[in-house]
Parts: sequence; C-alpha cells; structure tokens
Amino acid sequence: MLFENLWKGHRAIREIVERAEAYSHQLGDDKIHAEHLLLAALDLPGGAARRAFERAGADPAAAADAVRWTHATALRKVGVEPVPEAALTDPLDISSTRTLRGQFGESGKQVFTLAAAKAKLTRTRAVDLHILDAVGDLREGTAARALRELGVAPGAIHAAVLDELAALDRAA
Repeated sequence: MLFENLWKGHRAIREIVERAEAYSHQLGDDKIHAEHLLLAALDLPGGAARRAFERAGADPAAAADAVRWTHATALRKVGVEPVPEAALTDPLDISSTRTLRGQFGESGKQVFTLAAAKAKLTRTRAVDLHILDAVGDLREGTAARALRELGVAPGAIHAAVLDELAALDRAA
C-alpha cells in the first residue's frame, strides 16, 4: 500500500491501524472505515491531530459520540436498528485478540490514499495530521456527517492542519 510504503517502519502507522481496528471492533464494524481512522488519529500520542481538530473548532472528546450517533442515525434511515450501545465493547482495547489485519472499507482506503498524497506534497511524516486532513476532505459517509454534526466548516480541518504543520516545523 502506498501509504505504508511512504512511512515504512513508521511507528505511528502501526499505532493508528491498531487503534482504528480497536475502534472498528468497539463500534461493531468488520472493517476499518474513515471514522475509525479519524478517532485513531485523534488518539495518537503527541496530540498534533487533536490540536488541529480543536483549531478547526471541534471538540476531540465529542468525536466518538458524534460518530456513534451519525452511524446509528444512518442505519435507522435504511430500516436497520443499530446494535445497542450496551452490547458494544466499552473501553478501547488495542490489545484485543481480534484483528482485522488491515482490512479497510472503501472510505478507509480513500483516507489512506488521500493522506499519502498529502504527505508526499508536504514531505512530512505527520501521519495523524495527514489522516485528519484526508478525513476532512470527505464529503460523504459517516466521518463526513460526524464532522458536520460537530459543526466543522468545510475546509476548516485543512486550514488547521496546515497551521499545525507550520507550528511543528517552527518547533523543529
């Protein structure tokens, strides 16, 4: 995969995929989608994606609830009752024995492809920021609807990511 080749051996890729797998499991999904990558990027140690998310006017602590609500609402619109919250795995457990082994849904693949292109353009290895930026570019799907639910304006994440990349560059 282009994204993995770009950051071959990069610890953050492994961490994001592991966290995204855990979110996928926790939310009852069988593949990694954009919303799982969003939540994983916001959780990555270092906090660059969290800072950019806040710069975009969103509350990182509210992201998981927005994803859950958006997903449940979409299911109900097509006549499917979502899995009750109590039946889902509560704590995020990245040591879970269940693994998706990098099985990505279409939105997850799209985010990885966009993030790789952004990384190549900026020549940076800020994995969490590039994933956040790529999710911010989506216009459809659970992640995009969750961002709208959180009040994130179109383009706000991209601008915030550029600001955060500039801040990281100045600090280096």
